[in-house]
Amino acid sequence: MSHPFGGRGGRHYLHDVPMADALERWDAAMEAAEVQLPLAAEQVSVAEALGRVTAGPVWARRSSPPFDAAAMDGVAVRAASTVGASETTPLRLALGDQAIAVDTGDPMPDGFDAVIMLEQLQRYGDEVEIMSAAAAASTCPPSGPAAGGRTARR
Repeated sequence: MSHPFGGRGGRHYLHDVPMADALERWDAAMEAAEVQLPLAAEQVSVAEALGRVTAGPVWARRSSPPFDAAAMDGVAVRAASTVGASETTPLRLALGDQAIAVDTGDPMPDGFDAVIMLEQLQRYGDEVEIMSAAAAASTCPPSGPAAGGRTARR
């Protein structure tokens, strides 16, 4: 039977190489290729940057999206209103007032600062039940002015 990922006939792993040997092989390969590490940083145009790795953070002039966005599907909540929720003391929140359905990337509703993942809630009619408190901004990282107006990308 052939292996689904090709040529190894069921062998899922190669073999372990001791760290000292791996580093020795790496150093020899770099020397053979005449590569001096660390590589020097250089400034190139965006067109020349394709396939390269940044030597440091790249700062965006403006945030994208320019609003606080939900990082996952679920319900937007006010983190302070979820304090005390746990598996032994679940908390029910009213949809539309205390919890608003959001999809990944949706703008966060005004006044809401966290998202409870869809997989971590139960819906009961016009309410949702949560079993853990949410931390503000942990599931909807701030953007734009709230993030200092600049965003680093690597």
